[in-house]
Amino acid sequence: MAVIYSAEGDGLSHAIAAQIDWVQAYSFMLFTLLYTPCLSTVAVLKSESKSWKFTLISVAWSIGLAWVASFIFYQGARALGW
Repeated sequence: MAVIYSAEGDGLSHAIAAQIDWVQAYSFMLFTLLYTPCLSTVAVLKSESKSWKFTLISVAWSIGLAWVASFIFYQGARALGW
């Protein structure tokens, strides 16, 4: 994000704060808490399950769940006028 905003240190936090409100920030944090965290997690899923089908379903499920949860939060917060 520092490259996108061309900022460093405190300048980055101020640039992001100027562009993103708290509902968007919480929605983003909710998504990142629920989605598949890294490629090594996917590799462990594949190695433990020994099935590409299970691995792909697991990754799709976690990304879908993360998207739906953050979408519901965002739309609910906006509907309540927050």
